[in-house]
Amino acid sequence: VKLDLSRPLEQQGPLAAIVHKFCDILVRADHGDAECQRITAEFERFCRAHPGVVVVDPLENVRKVLNRFHQYRLVEQSPLASTEWVFIPPFVELSGTDPVADQAALRERGVHFPIVCKPLVSHGMKRAHQMCLVFGEHGLRDLQGACVAQQFVPHEGRLLKVYVLGQRYHLTWRPSLKDFVAGDLPTIFFNSQDVSKPHSSSPLNAHAVLEGIPMPCPRKLRFVVDTMRQQLGQRLFGIDIIAEKGTGRFCIIDVNNFPGYDGVSNFLDQLSGLLAELVGSELPDSGIDTSDSSDETPRRLNH
Repeated sequence: VKLDLSRPLEQQGPLAAIVHKFCDILVRADHGDAECQRITAEFERFCRAHPGVVVVDPLENVRKVLNRFHQYRLVEQSPLASTEWVFIPPFVELSGTDPVADQAALRERGVHFPIVCKPLVSHGMKRAHQMCLVFGEHGLRDLQGACVAQQFVPHEGRLLKVYVLGQRYHLTWRPSLKDFVAGDLPTIFFNSQDVSKPHSSSPLNAHAVLEGIPMPCPRKLRFVVDTMRQQLGQRLFGIDIIAEKGTGRFCIIDVNNFPGYDGVSNFLDQLSGLLAELVGSELPDSGIDTSDSSDETPRRLNH
């Protein structure tokens, strides 16, 4: 059942679980949209008043990934940092208005050119996907406002999308930026969705070979997924990983709440199964077998 956020949620129940994509509303609320602020406040009030309703995922946990700088810090400070085979590229927040100060910030954090500059906002706005590739100090004049500068890591134009659904995860390879080096080159502006969507064709991802690539070590991937699940407190999220050229080390470049799950077969069935597990874990065991006596549980799981 699709919920109407303009009406009190109590009037639309009973609800056993709520699955939402609240990122856009949260971002607009943070930017002063009064209606989105009202919707967010009402939703949070409902969750506090009805703690037995399973929410996938709690808003306070979704907020952890809405700002790229904060999500990178989360990864940097997680147990992943203690391994030798996974890392997050050096990064720093830049003003985008003061090239001299921005260059000093890059030096202080040890971030080397080329750099990928990404908007601080990671969800909910069109500009969240508008990025640029800066090849040297001269390119800092081209920045268009506050951003996160992430050191570019050569990775042969391949991006591993990790879609997490509860305890499970699914993998798919996507095209990515081809390898670049620092130099006296003009800044390249691009939309990340144009580069990394399935079957996308762009001069920036030319010659990427995605067929026949062996999947990474399952044990290592499981550690990454479990660690990020614990850090985020989310059940539906995605991790963008590249493999560093020459070393094969995992490099986490982005984390997303409730991604598109493109290419994941039977996604809705798997989501229904996850909700059944979560709702079942919230209900007390009466000791009575009601599997054939009522259709109430399946009906409520549609919420």
